[in-house]
Amino acid sequence: MPQTYAERPNVFFRMVVGVLAAAWLYAFLPPMQHLGLLQGASTMLPVMAVLVVGQFFPWRWIRPLLALFAILIYTGFWWVQANGPIAVMKLLLRETGADIVQGLHTMRFGEPLQTELFLLVLCLVYWLIVYAALRPKLWAFYNLLAVLVLGIVDGNTPVHPNASIVVQLLLFIALLGVMQYRRISGQLIYRGRPGLRFFMPLVALLVVAAGLGFIVPKPGAVWADPFARFENGTSGAGPAMKQIGYQMDNTRLGGSFVANHDPVLSYISPTPTYLRGAVYSQYTGHGWLPGSSDLRPLTVGQQIPSAAQQVNLSSGVQYTPLTEQIRVLSNKLNVPIIFAAYSAQKIASDLSSSKGAGIDVNAATDVLYGPPLAAGQVYTITSEQMQPPDGILSALPALPKNAATAYPSSIANEYLQLPSSLPSDVHQLTLSLTQGMTSEYDMVMAVQNYLKLNYAYSTEGIPVPGPGQDYVSQFLFDTKKGYCNNFSTSMAVMLRTIGIPTRWVTGFAPGTMDPQYNGTNDRFIVTNADAHSWVEVYFPKVGWVPFDPTPNFDMTFAIPNTPNATAPVTPPTKPVTPPTPPVVQPTGGGSGGGSSFHIPWNTILHGAAWTLLVFVILALVLVFLFRHRIQEWRHGRAWRSDTTEGLQRGVVHLVRLLIRFGELKKQTPTIRDLYPAARSYGVEEEDFRDFVETFEVIAYGGLKKPDKSRLKRVRGIWNHWVIEVLRRGR
Repeated sequence: MPQTYAERPNVFFRMVVGVLAAAWLYAFLPPMQHLGLLQGASTMLPVMAVLVVGQFFPWRWIRPLLALFAILIYTGFWWVQANGPIAVMKLLLRETGADIVQGLHTMRFGEPLQTELFLLVLCLVYWLIVYAALRPKLWAFYNLLAVLVLGIVDGNTPVHPNASIVVQLLLFIALLGVMQYRRISGQLIYRGRPGLRFFMPLVALLVVAAGLGFIVPKPGAVWADPFARFENGTSGAGPAMKQIGYQMDNTRLGGSFVANHDPVLSYISPTPTYLRGAVYSQYTGHGWLPGSSDLRPLTVGQQIPSAAQQVNLSSGVQYTPLTEQIRVLSNKLNVPIIFAAYSAQKIASDLSSSKGAGIDVNAATDVLYGPPLAAGQVYTITSEQMQPPDGILSALPALPKNAATAYPSSIANEYLQLPSSLPSDVHQLTLSLTQGMTSEYDMVMAVQNYLKLNYAYSTEGIPVPGPGQDYVSQFLFDTKKGYCNNFSTSMAVMLRTIGIPTRWVTGFAPGTMDPQYNGTNDRFIVTNADAHSWVEVYFPKVGWVPFDPTPNFDMTFAIPNTPNATAPVTPPTKPVTPPTPPVVQPTGGGSGGGSSFHIPWNTILHGAAWTLLVFVILALVLVFLFRHRIQEWRHGRAWRSDTTEGLQRGVVHLVRLLIRFGELKKQTPTIRDLYPAARSYGVEEEDFRDFVETFEVIAYGGLKKPDKSRLKRVRGIWNHWVIEVLRRGR
């Protein structure tokens, strides 16, 4: 009986199944990208193309080699910068080895190891899909799981993978059709072109199904979204994916987000400005908490009490009065903050609520509080906007060796706070960037430029730190990518480690100019996606000065009061070469003499447990993938050796297999009764005759025994026969 395609498909069908399986798997990647679990789904296409090419070859060993080649090329292209492919591979292997050693001890895997592990899993999943596609029942089970997973994503997250679900179901039907044609192609009796007659109805079915799948309206979710409470930062833990928007609870930072471009504010102003919101001073290792509060009631038209603290007119820094009209466009903002440019001086609108709640100002931070703003409300506020302060800041006296002594005690006590759990490598990195500097401005710019020029801006694939991880350390040394919260928090914390007071500010970036507005000045539209965070740094004799370390963002300042001045001047920056990551020396755990070397047994045991778990999972996956080979090897051991005893044991084992699979009716057949079974399994007549004669010589020939070469040949016939029996019985 000829082999089925599931056992030995030809090149054409291997190619068809390989392409359809790759398309089925790729349908999963865009939803993963939108969930923040993956970056650059389309960049995986070359790797998947190599996997498809591997299916063209009948030799299975060549497929993992091609996959390994694709993984190395992909990772080297995206993560390694070197001259020449050999140098790239050397550097890639060295960095991968270092990441493995670090990951086994800390369970914090960095790049490029993360990408390599993901691609390895992608290859394994692809081969599992190809394997399942050849078996209709298993293929149906895989598709049931796929639809279930994508349905859960669709109903419980902001991501709606409708197209992926439709595409996967169409590919499910297409592969079933291809496999069915393969099975019956030898039995078709149609005249002309049987393939055309078979596939025309199949294609028509797929076209109709695709049309219905994409055209028919999709109803909304029928059950409540269990993750709704996590969106917009309303929960401390939060999911890996959320919608961006202004939030007051920043106790738990991290995670990817989906940009929400719903308008929330508009403002009329002669120049674009940052809209300042809340201020935070206490860094916890996972997020920020508000600091001191000195609330004072404020009436319409009253000079804001804290303005004299925020604007030091004797410092030499120039300020320009700026009056803005701000309109609330959405009820979803719903925060008790009165947004304004820095630094607010006077509010000219009554925003008191019907319940009597008025406006207060926190004199310690210059933050304005009031009743939650509702859509349609309009208020006018005047600020003193700082002109570019770089010249004044760079001319300030050098800081003393102990920088903290240069600031008022009230400032140093609150705005130099750091958690005791902050990893020391953050401090070491900051020291390496500011080594030899005595000017506070130079130190601030060194840290800002380092973050802007050496880390990637991304809103996807951003993790939430675990219980034992620090938010800043994770960004600086592990992920090395993030968005405004990552950059601004890192700058604030890094400067604090060298004694420079900072505070963390949230609000909105300037937004987008409205081209349809024809009134006085310009109107800017601010959306949820413009929610932003930055840093304010305290300078002696000047006060608080804002800085923005996020790439592609620049702090807005007033136009200088000089002839022909048209825009703020941004000081030129030059690339900052990342320093060698600091090596933190191990410290002793007790007092007294002896060695200061401390073995982190808890970390080692924790890493060993996870490593063992990973190896167990990999072993189970390998056993599943090669279970048929293992089965064949196990049954092949029944012969054991090229001896007469081995032949006798092998024949008995073969007979038991044939009886087990229904090929023999007799419980005690003779050797010649095996001839019909031999023919059905493709054993040549000459081979069967040699097999029988050799066995009969042993069984009835007395002392006459066949030589080892003949036994070896007969064993090959037996082994082929046993394997065919096992494959047929699967």
